[in-house]
Amino acid sequence: MPIIKRRPKETLKAVMFRIPEELAARLTEYSEFVNVPQAEIAATALSHVIDSDKDFAASRKSKPASNSDSKAAGSAKAGAA
Repeated sequence: MPIIKRRPKETLKAVMFRIPEELAARLTEYSEFVNVPQAEIAATALSHVIDSDKDFAASRKSKPASNSDSKAAGSAKAGAA
């Protein structure tokens, strides 16, 4: 059973970054295997990593929330559901 499932429709923002070729090949292979776009796989994986980081969560709680932080937190929670 695939870990990654299709995400619900949500507002998206383009982000560009480079990854190692071997990882890109694995991402392509996994995307084909689960029939989910690579961008959705990357978004789900990043959301999981960020949501699992307890130190990061603690640091965010100690800072006053800005509008962009609140929106990002809402998007991450919506995507994690």
